[in-house]
Amino acid sequence: MSVSTVYDVVVIGGGLAGCSAAIAARRLGAKVLLVERLSFVGGAWTGGMVTHIAGLIDHERIYEKNDFVLDPKKWIVQGLACDYYDNLKKYGAANGIHWDHEAGKFIFDIILEHEGVDILYGTQFFEAKCSSGKIDSVGLIYRTTRIDVEAKIFIDASGDGDLGASAGCEFYFGRESDGRMSPATLSYMIGDINKSYLLSEEDYGVPIGGDSEVKIDAGKQAGKEDLNVILKKAREDGVIPRNMRPAAICMKYAEGRERNELWCSFVRQWGNITNPWEYSAMEKEGRKTGWEIFQYLKANTQSCKDAYLSGVGSQIWPRECRHFKTHYVMNADDFHKESRFDDVVGRCGFYLDLHSVTPGECGFDLDVRHSCRDKYFEIPFRALVPLYVNNLLLAGRTIGADHHGHSATRVMGTGIATGQAAGTAAGIFVKEKLDTPLQVDVSMMQGILRKNKVVI
Repeated sequence: MSVSTVYDVVVIGGGLAGCSAAIAARRLGAKVLLVERLSFVGGAWTGGMVTHIAGLIDHERIYEKNDFVLDPKKWIVQGLACDYYDNLKKYGAANGIHWDHEAGKFIFDIILEHEGVDILYGTQFFEAKCSSGKIDSVGLIYRTTRIDVEAKIFIDASGDGDLGASAGCEFYFGRESDGRMSPATLSYMIGDINKSYLLSEEDYGVPIGGDSEVKIDAGKQAGKEDLNVILKKAREDGVIPRNMRPAAICMKYAEGRERNELWCSFVRQWGNITNPWEYSAMEKEGRKTGWEIFQYLKANTQSCKDAYLSGVGSQIWPRECRHFKTHYVMNADDFHKESRFDDVVGRCGFYLDLHSVTPGECGFDLDVRHSCRDKYFEIPFRALVPLYVNNLLLAGRTIGADHHGHSATRVMGTGIATGQAAGTAAGIFVKEKLDTPLQVDVSMMQGILRKNKVVI
């Protein structure tokens, strides 16, 4: 079966970047189709079970509980991020930057319906049909149905750059010198945690993330457990695989309070997610090793003794894939110099989070990782515009950034910012009947973004 349809704007990928792009374009009057291969939107947040939205604030504050974390008007990324927070808060599904991924699945249906965005769920992008340097239409697959969609402009928010690659954009994988990529991670939720045995912030005055000598001493004095310290020692002793970097990250927040459910990212897998054999092997190994680590915690800790596996992410979630050549490519210097641009359309408050690309090494490839408090660098519009294709924009993980710069720009908070920017540019492109995104009046675009609560 084959069907055809026509839209003004087509967005491939329904992560937070894709949702933001679709909403921003729709608010400017464009007819928008959002295409998502899963049965819900939210991407790494909902499908990957990542409970905090990294990049909304600088990472130094991410586990704190103060006004900077809890008040969206103080965040580095605002705009649609504030709108999302307000909607989630109505259902008790947000505590600052910590969002309930399960409730988010139906809340975002409500948001997108209210905004007038059309969605195709369970639909896979297949190919781009191009001529004269433009995408004429995209081919989509839903089960045995082929769907051809024409549009004036397209946005690649797929994360892995499937649309851009099919359209003929120039790209390379991972690190430009050898194609190696940062590893992927599979998240788990563990229910019925006995928090009375867990070392808490109140016990030692620093956040639950990380593993320091302070925590070890505090745990001994309090007679409590720090799961990250236990997992680190088990890895160093060879009890669990040394090439993993399991982490017990934070408790889930839902229905207005913190729950006895722990978000863990136990598994680290190397490979190219665009290769079906490599991807399948990563999934199988991820679940196998994750289950073994979960069983280790049940057998060796009081806090997890009666716990159960309450959820597993919908897939291994990649950190890195294709890097496109754009009119500006973000890099490590932009982080270090806190770059500012005349064509700024968003902010990035994350750090250079470059996990080792060498299989089996669980460390990091950069010595300088963390940003300072309140620091950020700007995202220029040019980083959203790929070379050679004249009606395509990029959002989220696909924006122009090299291996180092991408380690900061890849996160969801920055994805909301770049998605809103790409969607705004697409809306202007359609309304003004332009030939290429580079013709978009950037000052007009910046004015619209500011009107929609984006701080730039």
